[in-house]
Amino acid sequence: MEKERDFYFSKLRDIEILCQRPELEHLPMTKAVRKILYAADAKDSPLPDANDIISKSPGLFSDEAE
Repeated sequence: MEKERDFYFSKLRDIEILCQRPELEHLPMTKAVRKILYAADAKDSPLPDANDIISKSPGLFSDEAE
């Protein structure tokens, strides 16, 4: 169980490090991922707020409308 926990913690840490890169930190997807990573309350899912960040981003999925 501890080995599995460490495995997933390592994955999350890698994602956190990527989200802190200056060339990526301003992107809407990065902001959404950070919203999820840093959510303090396990009862209320941050997913709706993260989805809202992405959906309000102009041109992010513009090729899907074609």
